[in-house]
Amino acid sequence: MRTTDVTVASGDVRLSGTLAEPDGPAGAVPLVLFLGGSGPLDRDTNMRGQRLNAFPPFAADLAARGIASFRYDKRGAGKSTGFLFRRPDRVSRRRGRGARPLCRGPALRQAFRAGP
Repeated sequence: MRTTDVTVASGDVRLSGTLAEPDGPAGAVPLVLFLGGSGPLDRDTNMRGQRLNAFPPFAADLAARGIASFRYDKRGAGKSTGFLFRRPDRVSRRRGRGARPLCRGPALRQAFRAGP
């Protein structure tokens, strides 16, 4: 599995995350976008006082099956900027938009969202 740290801009917010790609020859592969649950979670579903490290094993399993994934630090968590607690209705409509540039590359074929 190849991993690359990626930062994408979404308006005035920068979302930092990890792109995990399967080993092997280059070619178009599907992408799963991991969406964290509630709270100030980083890309691995950790926050102060709670270390779950839930997403890295999923990313490794997907990569072994030829599927790329992107997991990111939520607003205001990890290396991402912005304020986490905004109007929930607006945030829910925007979830995943920051990763759109990843889905436009020639190496990605389809995108799926995984999470709440």
